Amino acid sequence: MRCSFFLHTAFPASAVWASLPWSRALLRGVLAADVVGFHTPDYARHFASAAVREVGAVASAAGVARRGHLTRVAAEPIGVDFAALAAAARAPKLKFKAPAGGGGAGAAADALERALE
Repeated sequence: MRCSFFLHTAFPASAVWASLPWSRALLRGVLAADVVGFHTPDYARHFASAAVREVGAVASAAGVARRGHLTRVAAEPIGVDFAALAAAARAPKLKFKAPAGGGGAGAAADALERALE
């Protein structure tokens, strides 16, 4: 299974992050994802720096590596790529599935999901 994570808030500078009580545990958890996204390149850089300083990860242009696992780090502005969503809705491979117990159906197509392809 592939996993992506997008942080919808700012990621602080690594020195600020290090002051949080569970900073290392949170970083280890997020680094288990295949792709991690942030709103700006600065937030992505803060994350990579914190991972290096706090849990001994290795940062490169490819992403952040720790214990044999590479996590791609992406800077993607918030928003929906409406052209991609409309194209995906027209594609024959897109399937909608109603949740158990009734209710609506949904689909998403964003930059992090495309990065997993």
